[in-house]
Amino acid sequence: MVIYHPYIKPGTEKKLVSKWENRFVDSIRKIVDDICKNKSIRFVTLTGPTCSGKTTTASLLSKFFKEKGRSARVISVDDFYGEFANDRTNVNFESIEAIDMECFTDCIEKIKNKEDTKIPVFDFVTQSRTGYTDFPYEENGIVIIEGIQTMYPEIRKILPRETTKRIFIDVEKLIAYGVYFNKQYIRYCRRVVRDFQFRNSSLKRTIFLLKNVAENEHDNIYPFRKLADYKVSSLMPYCISVIKDYLLNKIPYDQNDPTEMRVLKKLKEDLKKVPAMSEKFVPADSVYREFIG
Repeated sequence: MVIYHPYIKPGTEKKLVSKWENRFVDSIRKIVDDICKNKSIRFVTLTGPTCSGKTTTASLLSKFFKEKGRSARVISVDDFYGEFANDRTNVNFESIEAIDMECFTDCIEKIKNKEDTKIPVFDFVTQSRTGYTDFPYEENGIVIIEGIQTMYPEIRKILPRETTKRIFIDVEKLIAYGVYFNKQYIRYCRRVVRDFQFRNSSLKRTIFLLKNVAENEHDNIYPFRKLADYKVSSLMPYCISVIKDYLLNKIPYDQNDPTEMRVLKKLKEDLKKVPAMSEKFVPADSVYREFIG
């Protein structure tokens, strides 16, 4: 589906942002309402390509389940990255091999057996596991498992299908100010800003990682989209206007790096017709805060 971005007139920013924020929140609430009709559901997996909004969506799911009287907690597959992730040059974060599956399987089995467990904590800034957090068993609780790999066969097989619901999140294509932005473009713009803001990653590092990201999305993420019980879009049409300033003025580009200069040149060309919009209009709890802060 292609979304057409209406022209932003001064004074209409708040109304436009509110419209699309409400659209997204309502879509998550409807999913929770439907899942709650089946009291046997114990696991909800949330997957999608990079920077589709999984972290914020997982928090929303937890909030809405609690409003429906179901305790809900989130497990991020990212926290199960192995210790070898300290090798920032060679690690492929998109692969199942990046996950400490022994630890992950042990945690899930304990939850299935109604036992307390401990969940590792991974710090993306230091690229290391920093400890563990208690995860006590809760009767009638929903466990939300979010991450790129949650639809991979290795993880699907340890989650009982009859007690698991699957959600796939992505963005839609966007036409804004006469310019076509495909789904990958939108998410990769988010990724560049997020990695710089929160993961201590240079543009060069992010560009390097995106090669594996693109290949993995094609081979291991989109093929499993059809297995999802629910599909949701995190596109906010105003996003291009908000992220423009971050991409052009806040990312430090290496003037001596031809690849970074090509990226900057393309961004300037693609965004030249897009008017910038202040991030002050973006709510503090918006899914878009996951990328811009």
